[in-house]
Amino acid sequence: SPVLELKAGQFYADFGRHNALHPHEFPFLDQPLVLERLFGVDGINEVGLGLRRSLPTPWDASISIQLLSGDNLRWGSRTDEDLLHTVYVENVWRREGGTSVELGGSWAGGANIDERFTHALGVDLNVEWPRGESEELGLRWQTEYALTSEDLRAGRRNTGGFSSSMQYRFARRWWAQGRYDYYGLPREEGEGWEDRISVLFAFVPNRRAPLRLQYSRWRVDGLGRGFNQYHIQLNFTIGPHQAHRYSH
Repeated sequence: SPVLELKAGQFYADFGRHNALHPHEFPFLDQPLVLERLFGVDGINEVGLGLRRSLPTPWDASISIQLLSGDNLRWGSRTDEDLLHTVYVENVWRREGGTSVELGGSWAGGANIDERFTHALGVDLNVEWPRGESEELGLRWQTEYALTSEDLRAGRRNTGGFSSSMQYRFARRWWAQGRYDYYGLPREEGEGWEDRISVLFAFVPNRRAPLRLQYSRWRVDGLGRGFNQYHIQLNFTIGPHQAHRYSH
């Protein structure tokens, strides 16, 4: 029978795969470049109502519909009557042996600061393989693309980009990860692009206390040189939430 979920309050919107994660759940120490540029460092984190329902398909599928306040970087409407609407459809296929494929599609739309309409589109893919003959997660590939189209007084503005990453468990408690981010697909004439390559190593003695070291090389079109970023993180979690998703 269909499963129905209802939630209310302030929460991270179901737009794509990454935006719904809390910062302590991020697979890397920062969010994908495209999401930060489109929606700000806090993402789409709004007050509102959400409804999720399973779909009657031969595979696992669900649809999420949310009605949100729309008070953020991209949908900064001046009136309380203008709300942000989001729709997210997720499909999951699981094969014997532990391999799984998840494919999602997102839409968000609402009034912007010019009292006109801005909408966003996204698609995300997540593929997981088990480690050897065990049921433990061994390899995860994630890719996400997002764009926004803004109807502004100065004209229409379309911007977007993508992020693609791999997480590989090369020993029981050790992970090696890599990610490539690109922002500027599409981009307006005269605007530049940005890209970033990140490498991360994680030691995970348990799922609540991973130690992670990340290096990123970030380039901005027109600056003529790149920037290096180094991060180290020890995250210790108490309570029902895992520190990171280093498992199924």
